[in-house]
Amino acid sequence: MRKIFLFLFLFLLDTIYCANYPKDGTDRLVNVFTTLKTLNAGDYVSSVGATQGLCWFRGGIRIAGTSGLVNFASPMPVDREIFLDPDVSLNLQKDLILSGSVRIASSGYISCGTGAFAGSKIILTGPLSLETSTITCSFGALDIQGNGNIIDFSKGGRLDITATASLYMSNCILEGMDVNSLFFADKGTYFFDNVVFKITSGSGGYIDASRPAKSINLLGDLYITGTTTFIMGCDFNFFNGAKLYLGSETRFRPYGSSFTIKHFGNKTGGFHFNGSIIELYSLGSGIDFTVQDGTIIFENDVTIFDNSLNKRFVAGPNCSVEMLGNARVLLEDTVTFSIL
Repeated sequence: MRKIFLFLFLFLLDTIYCANYPKDGTDRLVNVFTTLKTLNAGDYVSSVGATQGLCWFRGGIRIAGTSGLVNFASPMPVDREIFLDPDVSLNLQKDLILSGSVRIASSGYISCGTGAFAGSKIILTGPLSLETSTITCSFGALDIQGNGNIIDFSKGGRLDITATASLYMSNCILEGMDVNSLFFADKGTYFFDNVVFKITSGSGGYIDASRPAKSINLLGDLYITGTTTFIMGCDFNFFNGAKLYLGSETRFRPYGSSFTIKHFGNKTGGFHFNGSIIELYSLGSGIDFTVQDGTIIFENDVTIFDNSLNKRFVAGPNCSVEMLGNARVLLEDTVTFSIL
């Protein structure tokens, strides 16, 4: 029996002891960087065909150079902090896994791959702090998979999505948002799936999702919480059962005359107003707030007013209206409510 145990011990020792790794050309050594590592324009971090091998950046990374890309395709996580660069883009050719608590220590560009590498994601395994930094995506899709974690905007951090780019966010909480956090000067396209906006008190008073933003697309629910006004002035698209949820501290203000509201898939999603206040006075001349498809849910007392501009809140013939519990719709000024 002792001989059997001795044999197993020696076998395992030979298998995992670091001096025997790598054993042949198919193995690859993991490079562990415990201090901040600088990656310069033109660098290619990859587990296939690159000299760096598998790189674990435990001390964080700094992007540097005068122009160009740092192509990043390591399956190992990045810890601690990321210093972006205003002239060199961190171009993801594989999912970027952020380990534990990571902060974005300076502003710059991130792109989530193009061509064969399109679809690369930023995957959170813990909270992400944007600090005072701005992450800019100028082409492709910036795709953030939150796994239920917090993205902290409270120190003034921003996500800047340009006209040629899009933002995908899923399963995350955007905390400490203000008027400049997400839509401050953007022209891009936005996709949200099970995302919470938590607005900071005294943060400018509103979240402005209007032109020049192209569209907001709900693949899953979007919850807006906090004392704020959510201004909707760009195209708004609901997919399947996705809903926009506005709580009792939140005002909803459709704006202008050029936005559209559309439903796709099974068309069971829509608006959920829970004690909210709906402001119709910023609609364009002769424009009413009309929802043709999907669902509108009212919960508790919901107030609609228009500053005496004779506006209408209209639920179209294919739109289902649900009143939860003792819900009431209170009409003020000259606003009218119609179900067709």
